Amino acid sequence: MYKNVKNRDGEYINNIYCNSNGEYNRVDYDNCNYILKLNGDNVDLQYYPNTFYVPVHSVENEICQDYHVDIEVERCFKRNFERNKVTNFANRKENSTATLRDLQRSIKLGAKRAIKNFYDYALANDWEYFCTFTFESQRIQHNNDLLYVAYENFRKQLRRSNKDVKALTIYEEFKKGGYHLHSIIGNADLRLVPGRNKKTGKFYYNEFGVQIFNCIDWKIGWNTIACIDPESSSDQLANYLSKYMTKCSPAPPGCKRYFKTNNLDSRDTIVSKIDSIDVIVKSLNLKKIKVTDKCIYYSNHSNLPEL
Repeated sequence: MYKNVKNRDGEYINNIYCNSNGEYNRVDYDNCNYILKLNGDNVDLQYYPNTFYVPVHSVENEICQDYHVDIEVERCFKRNFERNKVTNFANRKENSTATLRDLQRSIKLGAKRAIKNFYDYALANDWEYFCTFTFESQRIQHNNDLLYVAYENFRKQLRRSNKDVKALTIYEEFKKGGYHLHSIIGNADLRLVPGRNKKTGKFYYNEFGVQIFNCIDWKIGWNTIACIDPESSSDQLANYLSKYMTKCSPAPPGCKRYFKTNNLDSRDTIVSKIDSIDVIVKSLNLKKIKVTDKCIYYSNHSNLPEL
């Protein structure tokens, strides 16, 4: 948002932003106090007693080229735009006025957004396999870039025979250092063989009595695959995986904390304002499950992930 912007009559105009083409647009704000997320019969509600603002663009494609912009504002935009084109976070030139506290706050907020988005994707899609992928190479285990490339090659190979495959993947750290991956996969026919104990030759089962398989297409390490019961609770799976999002991640600030295919569905979201939140709570039979300084969480199906 830019200040010191004037119209043709020399009057200052508020709520001006500039897009990547250097065009200036107007934006207005709506005052809201709740976010409602829907996935079938499952409902999550976030209520903010002190309200928050949501930007709402005015007339579609309204280009404000007649505005006179302060020279320093113009320089600021060009400097920020050029910096944002750099994709490698480590090579960005940081603002000299930024503090360590600003960086810590930015990382914390980014982590919260990642957890919420991951939770939405995990809930809104149907999953068939719960997978753990481990890399044999120590170089890959300890290198974020190599780890991502190795997994992405496997996913591309999987897509050749499963055109509409869906996948959502996160990191987990070994106690001795290095990382492996947990992934949930759907819309795919994995080539599986039963997992066996090398000493006894007996089949493997997990602690819940589910048989463990191995995917023969994963050839760069070890893996375990559990077929997900279609009648199982998706929110339990989402909560379980979301816990890994709160742990230490090899992804540096500005990089992905999880991987996903581009065909994932997300939950329907309603952002609005209401005088009494009790109307929604009673009509949808929601229960209060969490209270923070800024927000009250309601749900009709489970606890939300740790934020």
